[in-house]
Order: sequence, then structure tokens, then C-alpha cells
Amino acid sequence: MIIVHYLDHRLPKSLPSPPGGNDEQYRSGKIVVITGANAGIGYETSRRLAVDYGMTVIMGCRSTSKCRVASASIDDELRLLGRGGGTTGTARNVVVDVLFNNAGYVPISGTPVDDVTGLESSFMSMHLSHLYLTELLLRRNPKLRVVNTSSGTHHICALLNSMNYYIMFSRTTLGIRGDGHGGGGGGCINDGFFVRGWNSATDGRAYIRAKLANVMHVVELPRRHPEATAIVVDLGWVGTSIQPFMTGSIFTPANLGMMRSARVGIHPVLIAVLSSEARLCDDLDVGRKLNDAGISLDSFGRSTEAFTAGWWWKKYEGGGEDMSRDGMLRIGERLWDESVKILQDHGHLL
Repeated sequence: MIIVHYLDHRLPKSLPSPPGGNDEQYRSGKIVVITGANAGIGYETSRRLAVDYGMTVIMGCRSTSKCRVASASIDDELRLLGRGGGTTGTARNVVVDVLFNNAGYVPISGTPVDDVTGLESSFMSMHLSHLYLTELLLRRNPKLRVVNTSSGTHHICALLNSMNYYIMFSRTTLGIRGDGHGGGGGGCINDGFFVRGWNSATDGRAYIRAKLANVMHVVELPRRHPEATAIVVDLGWVGTSIQPFMTGSIFTPANLGMMRSARVGIHPVLIAVLSSEARLCDDLDVGRKLNDAGISLDSFGRSTEAFTAGWWWKKYEGGGEDMSRDGMLRIGERLWDESVKILQDHGHLL
């Protein structure tokens, strides 16, 4: 509890001020699409952008009825405050300024592939659908800003690869049988994934894999669409409805001070949506521009380069996966090409 309280009150980057300043790019009247908008991070972000920043929010939800209730609640608050902004339910024939790909869930291991596409369902939902929506909106606005929700769990991919290598190294050194090769795993997307991973039933690493794909999508996007900008956000541990144990009226982890609340957890999302390019690049190398490649925001709202933490290492001499930034960028490039091909094979993005 003490750690969560400390983190919540030591967020280093202040939020952009409400409309009235002149240093921010995304202000009153801009249009933002938010997926998974009826609850948790999506709802709180929708509410803050509409109420505090005067943006028009197009709320994307799986449940139409839940979306209507959430939208009505935000619009009622706007009417009470006498402010502009608001919510709506469609993005057809609209030029969108910002897309927040937020929708996600924790998949159940053992779920069979989708009946229609033959693809692993959670990867299809949390990666392919986001890429598809992004591409559609980019056709209307090449300067779209894209914000993806990721998770610190995507680092498990590299961490487990490192651990696996050292375990195998120790086994070999001690004369215990083993091949001495790190096997990747841990939810990684590697060359082998493109051979068998697409068409396999959901496993226990599906969520990690989807979150890693969200990072790769953002990093690669400006390379494919030079006028667009892309930011992926690691929210940290935030209490939402994504897991049953996080929900309830009183005794939830967030209410007990063991997790960040959604109100605080959206801090880096608001920075990603509202901040100017110069502000987002403050923490990066001099001369870095957002359209060079997508960037990552940590749970404090600080900008970082994806795949540069200490555990994203180059290929070990004894074997294992290439977890360097260059190696992951190569896989991210292939992921983009393979993803677009799958969508086109199913009649999309033609």
C-alpha cells in the first residue's frame, strides 16, 4: 500500500492544462476514438477528455447497452458543468485526430481457434483488430495520433529468455543434461510464431504475446505512415474490470490501496493523447522525432525507446533468441507484414 501511495503521488510529469494554453496540440474540439470505453481505463479516459479537455469522444464498446449508459453518464456531467465536448457512437465519415486502442482482456488458456478465421482468438482481438481499425482511420487522416495500451508483462518475454539461458548454462556447466540453448518462450513473438502461433489454441502466454504485439505495432507504425505518430503506454498495475478480483463495490485492490485507481492510472494515457511532440520527446535523444519510430511511455508518463531495458539483450553465444532492440524491430517489421497479409486474405484492407 505504501509503495502504491508513494508512486501515485510522485508522478513526475504534470498533465497538460485544460484548454486555454497554447503549447499543446490536442485541444478542445478534437475528435478521439477510444475502444473499450464503457469501463475502467477506457471510460475514465473518455470522461476526462470530454469533460476536462473539451474533446469529442467516439466510444467503442462490445456491448451497445453498456456503451449507452457510459456515454449518457459523461454527457450528463458535461451538461451539469455547462461545458463543450461530448460523446458519440460512430466513426463513420469522420476524420479522427486521435485513436486510443485500449480494449483488451485476459484470455482463457485452452480456448480453441476462431471458427471463421482459424486464428488464435485473443491475438486476433487485441492485435489484429487494433491494426485494422488503425489502418482504416489512417486512410481518412494520415496524421492520426495512435495510442496503444500495453503492459509491463511484455518484458516477461525477454526476462524468461534470459533466465532460460542461464539455467541451461548452469546445467551444462554442472554436467547436467541439457542442450545449453535458451528457448525463448515466455510469450515471445519470434520467427517460429509465424509458422504455428497464429493457428494454435490460446495458451497461458497469450496475453503477454498480445501486449508485445501492441508495442511492436506502435514502433513500426510511423515507419509505414511517416505523417502519423504512435505511442504505447505501460499503465502499471491499475484496478479495472479486466480481472474478476479487481471488481466490487468496496473491497477491491484499488480501494484498499494495493493498486492504482483508474483515475490515477490514466495519467500516462492523457500525456500520450494531449502532449505536443516536443514534450513527448523531452526524455529521448536530441533530435528524436515521433515519426522516426513509435515510442513508449512508462507508468510515470516518461518517454522511453521500446526494447532498450537491460533484459532486451543480443543473442547469447550459447544460443537463444535475439532479444536486442534490432532483433525485436526485425520481428516487428515481419509482424506488420504478416498481419496485413492475414487481413487481406480475409477480405480486409484491400
